[in-house]
Amino acid sequence: KKPFDDVRVRRAFGEAVDWRRIAALSGTNETVQVANSMVPPGIPGRSDADYVPRHDPADARRLLADAGYPGGAGFPETVLMSGGSGADGAIGLLRRDG
Repeated sequence: KKPFDDVRVRRAFGEAVDWRRIAALSGTNETVQVANSMVPPGIPGRSDADYVPRHDPADARRLLADAGYPGGAGFPETVLMSGGSGADGAIGLLRRDG
């Protein structure tokens, strides 16, 4: 669904988020880790590859501009919906801290 039908927009959102920082801020101990694969650790056949998008806000801005949203201009309001996980508090901390 527009604008997420454009791979550049999806990549921009992936690169704009610091996934490892959210995982670190959302945990109550050091065992919390970012989900870096669709298959959980310990499952036979799981790849050792790390599929977490790199955190690159500058490239995220470039991708959005390339997709027709320079500086976010014209991008529709987008709302994050969650299920009340520990990531909610981490995202609040990130928004407060910038």
